[in-house]
Amino acid sequence: MGDHFYGKVRGRVAASSVSGSGGVIVTIAAPTDTQRHYSVSGIQTSSDAACIVTIESPASTVLWRKRYAAAHAVSETFPPGFINGATNAAILVKTSASTTNTEANIQAFLV
Repeated sequence: MGDHFYGKVRGRVAASSVSGSGGVIVTIAAPTDTQRHYSVSGIQTSSDAACIVTIESPASTVLWRKRYAAAHAVSETFPPGFINGATNAAILVKTSASTTNTEANIQAFLV
């Protein structure tokens, strides 16, 4: 069978951000090679209140969504190829507004 991603990963990227009560958007900019896309390998989010977390690519095209019913600090991991961004598009993780603090991190492979 073999690994579909063997020899195809061109790099690893990550981004993070912290915000007050307005939620947070973390963006990994579109790849410079227009034939490439990102495959999300993981996200980490924390919030002091219930919120919705989405992964989008391009912006407003939801690839993954999860609702947290209360304050949380979580890490989600994804196998390569499970969440693929659009070709030549940025990939984002967004959290909805909280009461005081929210933060998010995203990691991805450039494929």
